[in-house]
Amino acid sequence: MKEGVKNLSTMQEIHYASSGLSENYERLAVAIVAQAAKDYERTLLSLYKKPKPGKIRSALLLNKMELENFFHSSWYEMLVDADGDLLLNGIRSRAKEKAKDAIRRKIKAEKKNREDALDASHIEGSLDFSSTVEFLVRAAAREADALAVDDQPPVMEAAGEAVMS
Repeated sequence: MKEGVKNLSTMQEIHYASSGLSENYERLAVAIVAQAAKDYERTLLSLYKKPKPGKIRSALLLNKMELENFFHSSWYEMLVDADGDLLLNGIRSRAKEKAKDAIRRKIKAEKKNREDALDASHIEGSLDFSSTVEFLVRAAAREADALAVDDQPPVMEAAGEAVMS
């Protein structure tokens, strides 16, 4: 054997070397199940958004069914020692909560948009009202000036009356 390469002659060394390998297999098994769980949750969230009937909805339903079959399969049982139904129920609960939160955020955003639009229209209405009032005040002032001029005798007539008296 070359220098630097361990001699795996004892059972302890073989077990030590293979335990690192089995640890990697365990990580891979957990990663496979974790990815399936993420895919299942993402599929449920997409279905909760109620996509229109057609190819997209059909594909989502097919994906959901395939993932549920995976969590009930012997391969899943070989990968991890966990109840598939228990995991599916947990994922469903989490997906429902996320969907509810998304709906709450959407409703809150729509409400804020409506309030902002109402505030903006109120401000615009206030601007319109104040500019209307300003216009009316100016018009009234012009009319008052015009009436005041009409009520006063012309300068010549006043001068003539003064001379005649």
